[in-house]
Amino acid sequence: MNLPSLSKRLLPLVLICLTIDSQAQNPGKYWLFFADKGPHELQQANLLKAQSALQPRARFRHKKLMPPPRTADETDLPVYAGYIEELQRLGCVIEWPSRWLNAVSARLSPEQLAVVSNLGFIVRVQPVGKRDRSRDPEIRQEDAPGVRKSASSMDYGLSFDQNALIQVPSVHERGNNGDGVLIAVFDTGFRLNHECLDHLNVVAAYDFINRDSNVDLDSLQDLNAQISHGTKVLSVLAGHAPGSLIGPAYGASIALAKTEDVSSETAVEEDYYIAALEWADSLGVDIVTSSLSYLDWYTYEDMDGDTAPISTAVDVAVKKGLVVVTAAGNEGMSDWRYISAPADADSVIAVGAVDRRGAIASFSSYGPTFDGRLKPEVTAMGVGNICAQVPGPEGLSTAYTSGSGTSFAAPMAAGAAALLLAEVPELEPMQVRQALMETATQNANPDNRYGCGIVQIDAAIDLARSWTNGCPLPDPAVPDDWQISGYPNPFVSGRQIMRIQVRNALAQSLRIEIYNLLGQKIIRLWDGSHASARSLQVYWDGRDAGGNCVQSGTYFCRVEGAGRLRIFPLTVVR
Repeated sequence: MNLPSLSKRLLPLVLICLTIDSQAQNPGKYWLFFADKGPHELQQANLLKAQSALQPRARFRHKKLMPPPRTADETDLPVYAGYIEELQRLGCVIEWPSRWLNAVSARLSPEQLAVVSNLGFIVRVQPVGKRDRSRDPEIRQEDAPGVRKSASSMDYGLSFDQNALIQVPSVHERGNNGDGVLIAVFDTGFRLNHECLDHLNVVAAYDFINRDSNVDLDSLQDLNAQISHGTKVLSVLAGHAPGSLIGPAYGASIALAKTEDVSSETAVEEDYYIAALEWADSLGVDIVTSSLSYLDWYTYEDMDGDTAPISTAVDVAVKKGLVVVTAAGNEGMSDWRYISAPADADSVIAVGAVDRRGAIASFSSYGPTFDGRLKPEVTAMGVGNICAQVPGPEGLSTAYTSGSGTSFAAPMAAGAAALLLAEVPELEPMQVRQALMETATQNANPDNRYGCGIVQIDAAIDLARSWTNGCPLPDPAVPDDWQISGYPNPFVSGRQIMRIQVRNALAQSLRIEIYNLLGQKIIRLWDGSHASARSLQVYWDGRDAGGNCVQSGTYFCRVEGAGRLRIFPLTVVR
């Protein structure tokens, strides 16, 4: 967009702010959202840089969802340095920039906040979401691990129940352990000198709290409890010690992000999580799993998938090809009761907790979202899960314990997603989500406690294998016919891109056009033949032939060719 020059817009405000003490009392932490990403010419150059800088894994993942030949878009552009510099000149302390949100988190005094809120390039100011970390529930005696079981050639020890409940052993029997999949774990911290973690291939690690690469306990900056939760969660996901503990994705590669501060003085802050999401994307991570949730600053009315910046960032991550799994929360018996951000995101896989018998845990947060969407998506065992007991700094520990909470259900579901991607790597994140939901135990009758039910990963893999590019293969007994779909539908004109897919097209010549309710042609998206033997994909960004964003409303996609005509409706939101 064309805006006045930076210097002209800021000069009067700079003069006013010269009298403001940048160290004023009681600074708060806020998101500052920018109007754009700087001059158009700079954006074009940065887009080319962003595409060339992508790691091969990230490029493969981006290609799943972006119209060729693009592998990057505007959200991959850096925040405009000129805006950051101006904020710093005003005394603002910049914490984290977010290219996806086109925003920065920053510490501001009340006086600075008043000035910054009126800057021409600032379109919105919002407090950074935070909350004190709630403890995981205590294990009841009846939920304590039972006798050791064995139902396959692998000895799961006491971890058999948590795996068997979601069909992991049968997938492991086929030799699938998540090898080839890269999972990022966001949590408190991690200590790896335990026998069940000794095998891990950790490809990257970063502490977003202390801003260094040490994700273990930092004795100068961390409380002793800092590494407890993350170590346990990691072991549930990817531990491997036959006879004691086997995690569903023990063969996956791992990236570790220390994003949750357990100290009593410091609240968990969502900007750490958002920075870690962008870091994970740059590494080419396939799956992100976390057990974090954010309530402060928010009300239940805010749990609509769009209000919390952390939920918006999750949706961006999914659009870039990351599967994002998160704990539903442990608020089921509190006054809040409901899921909290980012579990309210449209595209996240929020995971509730059940016990070893499959009964919902009383503490498991439930839905719906404020706008009426089903939550959680699925459930997994999160009561009395076997996990590593956090070791001391020396030697290799062999001690185990157990833990409860949706914190432990989420890594089980994330591990299942890794097994799914290991067998069908071309799946898009929403297809992973769909496969897990459509095959869960309660998929025919979902509710807002269990979601679609307990994950059944063997069935999900069977379903996904029957798909080509995420679409069911045609039944040979059924005459060939077109199947037309659009995703997302509805979508936001100018901000999202709808993928329109014509399946069973059999490499014929097609014409694809968009019409409005008056029967007027808006734009032609395709006219010609195509190479695919089964499907054709085209993309619409909600603009007409002149490049203008269309108005909100119902439109029709018209597909014509080989003497046939099909029309399907789609909805545009502005």
